[in-house]
Amino acid sequence: MQYAQISVSDWVNEIEMNGYTTFSLAELTGSLPKLSAKNISNSLWRLTQAHRIALVQKAFYVIVPPANRRDGLVSPYYYIDNLMRKIGREYYVGLLTAASLHGAAHQAVMTCDVVMPYPRISFSRSLNRQLNWHYRPSIPMEFIERRKTDTGYMNISSPELTAFDLVQHSSACGGLSSVATVLAELSESIDFSKSEGRVLSSTSCATIQRLGYILDAVIGQNKIADVLHEYWLQRFKRANYVPLSLDNPYGNCPGRDKRWKVLVNAEVEVDEL
Repeated sequence: MQYAQISVSDWVNEIEMNGYTTFSLAELTGSLPKLSAKNISNSLWRLTQAHRIALVQKAFYVIVPPANRRDGLVSPYYYIDNLMRKIGREYYVGLLTAASLHGAAHQAVMTCDVVMPYPRISFSRSLNRQLNWHYRPSIPMEFIERRKTDTGYMNISSPELTAFDLVQHSSACGGLSSVATVLAELSESIDFSKSEGRVLSSTSCATIQRLGYILDAVIGQNKIADVLHEYWLQRFKRANYVPLSLDNPYGNCPGRDKRWKVLVNAEVEVDEL
C-alpha cells in the first residue's frame, strides 16, 4: 500500500499503530516511492541509532517495543516468525532454546537456535548474534508446535524432536555431558507414545541409539528408554554398532552397550540439578 508523502518515521509510526511489528526495506520503499534512496537510508540510520527500530537481518527491521528502547535489544521470539515468512522457509526454534521453552532451564540460553531445511542461507552474524542457524534435510511439521508469543506465534520442536536434535547436534550444544544434563530435565516432558513412535522417522537410527543409551545408562530414565527401545526395534530390524561420541569415533572404547548397540567411547556425566 502506498502512502501520501510522509517521512519514514511517520510511516513506521503508522504501521505500528496498525499492528505491524516488522517490515522489510522493500515494503518501505514500495510504500514511499517518492522518497530518494539516500533519504530512506539516512532516516533508517537515525531511527536505528535512536533504538526506534532494529536491523536484525539484511533489509529486515523490527519496530522496537517501548520497553526495549533503552538498549534497542529485541528478543528473537518477537520477530522470528515474520522473518522466516519473509525468507519463505519452513523453520522451528529447536535445540537448547526449545528445551528451555519446554522447562529444561538448567543452563541460561543467551541465543535462539533456529532450524531450517537445506540449502543453507547466508546470514550476517554482524547484524544479529542472537540467532544460531542449524540445518536438516526437511522439517517434520507433524512434530512442530505453535507457541504463543507477545506478537503472535512461533514454531518450536516437540520435546521428543528436541531430544533427538540435542543428541544429533551435541557439539553445538556444549557436548554430550551438557546435552545429558538438559535431557535430565526435558525427560519430564518426553512421551514417545504420543505419536505412536512416528517421531522416530524424523531422525537417524544412530541418533536414536545414542539417545536411548543416554536415557538408560546416564540419566536413568528407564521407562522412557523402554518405550523408545520398543519403537526402535519395530522400525529398525537390524542396527550396527555406533560410537557414542563422534568427536573421537575411532578412539579408545572401554565398553559396549549391547541393548542400544553403542560403543561407549566417551564418559558422559550429568551436572547437579
